[in-house]
Amino acid sequence: MSAIYTQHKLSAAFPAMTDAEFAALVIDIRDHGQKHPIITFEGQILDGFHRMRACIECGKDPFLKEYGGNDPVGYVLSSNLHRRHLSASQRAGAIVACNEWRSNGDRSSAPVQSSAQMAETAQVSTRTIDSAKAAQSAGFGPAMRDGKIDAKPAAELARKAPEVAARVVAKEITPAQGKAELKERQGKPKRELPTVPGPDLNAELDRIHADMMDMRAELIELRAASLDPQLQAQARDEIQEIRDALALECRLHSALKSQRETMEYQLNDWKKRCASLEKQLARRERGE
Repeated sequence: MSAIYTQHKLSAAFPAMTDAEFAALVIDIRDHGQKHPIITFEGQILDGFHRMRACIECGKDPFLKEYGGNDPVGYVLSSNLHRRHLSASQRAGAIVACNEWRSNGDRSSAPVQSSAQMAETAQVSTRTIDSAKAAQSAGFGPAMRDGKIDAKPAAELARKAPEVAARVVAKEITPAQGKAELKERQGKPKRELPTVPGPDLNAELDRIHADMMDMRAELIELRAASLDPQLQAQARDEIQEIRDALALECRLHSALKSQRETMEYQLNDWKKRCASLEKQLARRERGE
């Protein structure tokens, strides 16, 4: 693979598409062509890395365009920071990573942003930006980007238990295991909370989402097939069946989401009760 097909570090500061999102993009480009150019810079892809992958996947010749501005960081942030469903930590991590790239040499006419400026751009607090900086320096950038750990616990791990943080970064242990180990070191053993009975809702929601994406893909194909007069009647019936099934899946998705929110509310209530009981117990132990 040539250098032009590699992802630029600025683009890589943002999380990748999910498998379902990428599959939908492949179908769209295969059926309707590439709608937006792939922007290149320094021999790499600055914006449109997934479009490039999708073009390769469906055998289409990609349309490339070289970035002609003088602020690639600003361009990438403008294109990605607020149009995706990113958490506060992911936005903070992305803008910190982009400014870190900007500071490594005179690559842009725009100066490196201050913490306050980064916080305003990412719509987070300066404390979150400072945590993201500490986490990025400790090597937590990819984990923050992929939503595996937030900025605050990553920075806390890096500050209070750097050797544990190093094991998390090296993927020897998971972020959850690292946080639990830090709590134990601080004399705060992990509390066993009551579990709320019920199905694995996250897995069920993921399955429903995948089904919905498959159905939408099939709907696109059937619409294309319906252009053939001989297949119009059959396609209409099949499209209606898919629409009905999709509507049912959407209702089920909504019901499961509501059920999960109720269960999370119950779990949070149990957490508050446990915290209150712990405080009462501590006061009794002190003889208060």
